[in-house]
This record gives sequence, structure tokens and C-alpha cells, in this order.
Amino acid sequence: NKLSLPPRDYGNLLEIYVPKPGKGQLNIIDPSSAFTKRKVVASGVYEINEELNSKYVFSEVSFARELLGLDSTQVSALEFKLMPAASEGNISAQLTGIFSEEIIIKNRIQQNDALYKMLNAENLFTYLFVSLIAAIAIFNLGGTILMVILEKRGNIRTLFFMGLTIKEIRKIFFYNGMLMTLIGVSFGLLLGSIAVILQQQIGFVPITPSLPYPVQYKLLNLLIVFVTICGLGWIASKMASLRVTEKLLS
Repeated sequence: NKLSLPPRDYGNLLEIYVPKPGKGQLNIIDPSSAFTKRKVVASGVYEINEELNSKYVFSEVSFARELLGLDSTQVSALEFKLMPAASEGNISAQLTGIFSEEIIIKNRIQQNDALYKMLNAENLFTYLFVSLIAAIAIFNLGGTILMVILEKRGNIRTLFFMGLTIKEIRKIFFYNGMLMTLIGVSFGLLLGSIAVILQQQIGFVPITPSLPYPVQYKLLNLLIVFVTICGLGWIASKMASLRVTEKLLS
């Protein structure tokens, strides 16, 4: 543990200092008089997560009240776990009406506002970075279509002389590019979905030996990826198909 205290070692007690409530000048002669001091024995060691392990010591409620100078009617905070169907806004309004003094109500996201902002920024940059990689890959598709156009130039000329218009020939290569895009994005989403589900069930990517990296399967994310890749594929296929011109067939 962080304090290197073995459990139930009565020869090695933990000394706790808590500032006494109220205001006043610090006694220079005896600075320790400004603190409530207690010696306790560590009764056990817990392992929850890195933040809790490094910052908190848990005790009985009565002992904590004694240290902080609080009576049984005073609390510093209350935590509520809502039912899935409960309305967060209605609960907040009801709690505000119960307490006569001003209270601060925060949900889980508001309690970790900086963390969630960082995660949202990380998600945005990850999306932009992956979109850049996808754009490079998709425009390789455009190059592939151009090579097919040049390779099949004679066949395209035959179709043109048989009565197909330039617009109709362009559609052939455009639909070809979109078909390849749809097959690619569908295969990629399938593999990604399998990886996420396996991580949820097995946790093959751990943060710590006892904590797997958390993932959540969201249909909105699938839709965003699908629309992004299809949009890039549409642009690449459209640009490549426009290379079919009368000059090319002459």
C-alpha cells in the first residue's frame, strides 16, 4: 500500500492530523494545537483504482465525525444512485427543495468535468486523425478507378459508340467506386464491432492487470464512421469518374 503500513500492526500506528474547524491565528509556540490528532491502527488494505488507492483512507463514520468536529446531523456530502427510469432534473429539484441551505448538486460528469472535457477532446482528435488516414486510403481508391478507366479505354470507346452517353459511362465507374467503398466500410465496421464486443466480454486490452480498458458500443459512432467513409468515397469516386470525357475516347 501507499503508506507501507501492514494491517493490524499495533507497534506502527498511523498518525492523523486534521485542521480544527473555525478561524483564528496559528499558535506559533505550539502549531500542533491547530490540529485534531489521533493515532489509529490500519485494519486492512484495499485495492479499487489508482486514484482512490493514492488519495483516500477509509474509516468509520463516527471516527470521521470526531476528527472533523461534526455531529450526527451534519454531513459534507451525500451520494445518490438513481434508478434507470429516474429523471436527473426532477431529483435535483426535489433535493433543492428539501434543504433550507444552499447546496451544490453535481452528477458524475460534472464531478469530473476536466476529465470528460479531456476525453471529448481526445475523441475529436482521434476522429480527425482516423479521418485523415481514411481520406488517404479512399483517394487511393480514386487512383485505382483512374487506372481502370485507362486500362479499359477501348471498352469504354466501344460502349460510347454503341450509344451510351458520357454521363452514363461515368455512372458505371462512380457506382463501381461506391460499391468498393460500401464493401470496405461494412467489413471494417464488422471487425470493429467484434473487437469492441470481445473487449467488453473478455477485456483483452487492460489498463492494469485487474482493470480492462473500458469501451462502449454506440450505434451513433457506427453511423458517424459510416457517413464519413461513404462521404469520402463519394468524393473520390465522383472525381475519378469525371475523367471519362470525349477527349479520352477520341
